[in-house]
Amino acid sequence: MILYGGYEYYKEQMTPLNFKSIFKDSFSKSIYDKYFENYKPKSQFKNLKFELFIDHDGCDSYGPESNLYDVYATWEEDKIRYVEGWHREYWYQGEDTENYYLNTSKRPIIKS
Repeated sequence: MILYGGYEYYKEQMTPLNFKSIFKDSFSKSIYDKYFENYKPKSQFKNLKFELFIDHDGCDSYGPESNLYDVYATWEEDKIRYVEGWHREYWYQGEDTENYYLNTSKRPIIKS
């Protein structure tokens, strides 16, 4: 187990995201603006990687009531690996247009 900014992290539950996914996804503009410039990672984000975790909040007889999306950005800085968490939700009402917002700011990754 690894703690990502205080959250338990299990590798088998994550889906790696390549940079192209970030570039083409309209929900990811805030992520792009933070980590990229001219489609290249900004210099302070060495070995930048992204992973996606999808969960649901509540189920009824028709199935899940919402999709919860978490993107974790990790990078190296001064030989320490850091993580930031981005979140968005879709509650199956109207269009799925909510953008990601930063909900866990820069924290070191702790392996246990």
